[in-house]
Amino acid sequence: MLDISLLQMRYAVEIANTGSISRAAKNLYMNQPNLSKSIKELENALEITLFVRTPKGVIPTEEGNIFLEYADEILQKLGQLEEKIRDRKENRASFNISLPRASYITYAFTEFVKSILDIREININYNETNTMEAIDNLLHHSFDLAIIRYPADCEDDFLQTFEKNSLLSRVIWEYNYLLLVSQDHPLAKKPEIYLSDLEAYTELVHGDTYVPFIPRNEYNKVTPSVNQNRHIYLYERGSQFDLLRNVPTTYMWVSPLPPEMLPSLRLVQRKCSESLPLFKDVLIYRTDYQFSPYASRFIETLMQVKDKVEKRL
Repeated sequence: MLDISLLQMRYAVEIANTGSISRAAKNLYMNQPNLSKSIKELENALEITLFVRTPKGVIPTEEGNIFLEYADEILQKLGQLEEKIRDRKENRASFNISLPRASYITYAFTEFVKSILDIREININYNETNTMEAIDNLLHHSFDLAIIRYPADCEDDFLQTFEKNSLLSRVIWEYNYLLLVSQDHPLAKKPEIYLSDLEAYTELVHGDTYVPFIPRNEYNKVTPSVNQNRHIYLYERGSQFDLLRNVPTTYMWVSPLPPEMLPSLRLVQRKCSESLPLFKDVLIYRTDYQFSPYASRFIETLMQVKDKVEKRL
């Protein structure tokens, strides 16, 4: 009996439909190396070559066309079954997700919730937490999805962790941290801000962001820090806004906020004039996870919000 999966069939059909492994990977919410590896495993199981590369993309081989015809038929039948099941669940939004403490994500979630208030049942577990707990929730606590944050320079360590635990990943956003301060902060209106300007002020930091499988000295090299003697460690996103707003000599490095949030918080976000490390927010999920319609809808909303914020920076 052939050792192949429905997921591999979906991957192959998507590549055939798009004519591109990179476009198929984007449509499947996964990265290209994982997709290529899965197709190679499928070809090894079938003992055939499914696709060949051409200057215009990838095309099926003769044997690949035969496989794809049967795979497409199987997936259509499965789709009909899923549609019947979906009809019964169309008024139920239910998924569990862990996320970093990021205001643009919270803003997107708010927009998503406003769009589904007319459905019969909403049962969503939205857990703001650190990277290690988010991964643990996904592997051991029945969470469906996680978005984690890490420095781009540490990506190889995380990709190894994903592969070891059979997790797929998709980059949500790559960005440099912005400086978040009160409207009354002495640096709020300074034309250019350099790291040395921050030495006299107190940094607010989330206190549980350390990743055990990366040496602390290596991790510290890729996180912006000015004065090791002036830190306040926080574990809740609301507290950071209260402190920034009411103690105008504090500051924080954050992912970009939607500009419309800032006036009500009485905060401003500023770019640093020096080069800062690149960070990534990455969606991860198990290889056997099937996106529910409402989970997909939230991710789509998140990407739309991210694109709008990015254009306004």
